[in-house]
Amino acid sequence: MTPEEYLQRREAAQEALWPKSDWMPGVKRLLDHLHAHDIPTAVATSSHQKLFAQKTANHTEAFGRFKHIVCGDDPRVAKTKPAPDCFLLAAQLLGAAPEDCLVFEDAPNGVQAAKAAGMAVVWIPHSFMLKEEDVANGVPLEAQEVVNEVGATQTLPSMEAFCPQDWGLPPY
Repeated sequence: MTPEEYLQRREAAQEALWPKSDWMPGVKRLLDHLHAHDIPTAVATSSHQKLFAQKTANHTEAFGRFKHIVCGDDPRVAKTKPAPDCFLLAAQLLGAAPEDCLVFEDAPNGVQAAKAAGMAVVWIPHSFMLKEEDVANGVPLEAQEVVNEVGATQTLPSMEAFCPQDWGLPPY
């Protein structure tokens, strides 16, 4: 298979699967909570607009609540993650200082980008980075080396473990 064929197959698979994607556990609850308390939110993703639209197709109402969505192909984003550009642009659009922003990330490059932007970051690693027993215990040991390297402010096994009041937000 040539690289071009691989990319075509991958794109076809993404187009078929992304629209069927569901919320990660705890994410919808937090988004609804933030919206109910008029806490402004933004998305800062490395995904290009076309892919982001595919990923969020089943969730247009919820994603419509974000004040701003910054995608990786936005012309105002000079460099993608791990550069901080997309996070800094999202903060600017929200009218917020970077140090007043809280980022939720699932990838090490995103954690690095958020930290480089001067933002606090909660890292919820993809489950493939964790051992099954660690996920069950809420201890991402296999990811600890990456956590130490990128310096997430907090690491959680899932969004269900997030406590808003720990960050000065209204409790659930």
